[in-house]
Amino acid sequence: MIDIADFSFACMPEIHFGLGKLSLLPQHIARNGKNVLLVTGGASFARSDAYARLTEALDRAGIQFFHAAVSGEPSPAFVDATVERYRTDNTDCVVGIGGGSPIDAGKAISAMLPQEGLVVPFLE
Repeated sequence: MIDIADFSFACMPEIHFGLGKLSLLPQHIARNGKNVLLVTGGASFARSDAYARLTEALDRAGIQFFHAAVSGEPSPAFVDATVERYRTDNTDCVVGIGGGSPIDAGKAISAMLPQEGLVVPFLE
């Protein structure tokens, strides 16, 4: 029987879903570098045991992490401010953790980090 609650996509970006996947994150990040921007929703994840376990695992792996939290739909102003804040930190990868807002924000931020200018001209 196939477990539909445990899967991975083989495209870019990688998407992993299922119980225990958070513990795999440090090794996936390490394939891309040593500096990661974690994009999460509001504050609930940052206050959770899972966040504490993740940040401890990143520390053990020698991965420097930065954290941006988005509440609600990410605005162009949020994307621009976050990119401006983390552009000079040599961010190797961006990881969105949570629901639609952190995932959407993470995608936009990762697309804009290597670009000059604001996100609005890139929107449809």
